[in-house]
Amino acid sequence: MAQVLGQLRRILPAEHVVAAGRAVIADCLAVREGERVLVVYEDGYDDLAAAIVMAVDEARGDVDAVKVGVPVIPNIIEKLERRLSKCEVSVMLASFTFPRNVRTVLTQSAIGQRRHAHMLGVSDAVIRQSLRADYHAVHDIGNQLIRLLETTYEVKVESPGGTDLRTRRDPGCRWYNQDGLQHEPGWTNLPAGEVVTSPISVDGTFVCDGGVWLSDGLVIDRADARKLVLRFDRGLLTRVDGPEEARAQLLRDVDSHSHGRRVGQIAFGTNVGVLAPIGQHSQDVKLPGFHLVLGYSAPEVTSANWNGDGMVTVLQRQEDVWLDARHVIQRGRYVTALRPSTFP
Repeated sequence: MAQVLGQLRRILPAEHVVAAGRAVIADCLAVREGERVLVVYEDGYDDLAAAIVMAVDEARGDVDAVKVGVPVIPNIIEKLERRLSKCEVSVMLASFTFPRNVRTVLTQSAIGQRRHAHMLGVSDAVIRQSLRADYHAVHDIGNQLIRLLETTYEVKVESPGGTDLRTRRDPGCRWYNQDGLQHEPGWTNLPAGEVVTSPISVDGTFVCDGGVWLSDGLVIDRADARKLVLRFDRGLLTRVDGPEEARAQLLRDVDSHSHGRRVGQIAFGTNVGVLAPIGQHSQDVKLPGFHLVLGYSAPEVTSANWNGDGMVTVLQRQEDVWLDARHVIQRGRYVTALRPSTFP
């Protein structure tokens, strides 16, 4: 531990990385004096790990750090569990190829025990935009949006690219504000900024000109993805039109997973710190707007009574969204009533 911390404390991160570390520790996790924080990170994330350690030191917390390399050290799960049992807070910085068993022990052991920030695939572009967002504004926008959604019968979505969609939430499911403020035991993805539920119906056309991410984390080539047209009937994907290779990739994925063609989530991005898509899933889904997830229904937060074992995310661009007759998103931006400057 001392050697890893010594190495991190010798690093001088760039100022925007330092600012992101402070946002994670001070705002998102609200670390208090005397609390113990475990930072688990993968090779390549040393600068951000150093900024996190710096922020914990500034908060007068007690910091511990574990670097997970390749190959993974023997008994890593047991070692992490011992370290985690002594902590009030944990942070993970890793790529999407990070060992799944390590990722799982960090999230599942947090429930009811500790506050955890789960940060996968955080690039410099993510640090400069969504990770430095005002998460209190993200929280406020999400809460106001949920107040409107709870009395909404139908969400209507249209876009210049050709999306024409009607959705309704399952009355047995709830809207969940994934705002990044993890001040109680549990865990959050960072960057954050989504409001999600599981729908009872999705009907119409969705044009994927904002990107398509498959269950294994791969992204369909953007030039081809923007030409994919998805047709839905009563919540099921019934037809895909577009370039043959991209079409085949998408269909292989959804047809190889349980409930793969079923819409698991309808979601609103609420991170107003995101200005434009960068082709990275962890940030682009937080971009203000509306998107769909096929398969995974996030039952732990939506209360859905089913779940798929795949997860395909499809985004669009410059959409307009109406909650019944109320126009809430215009050309991919929230209308004035839902902008953070309106909050005290």
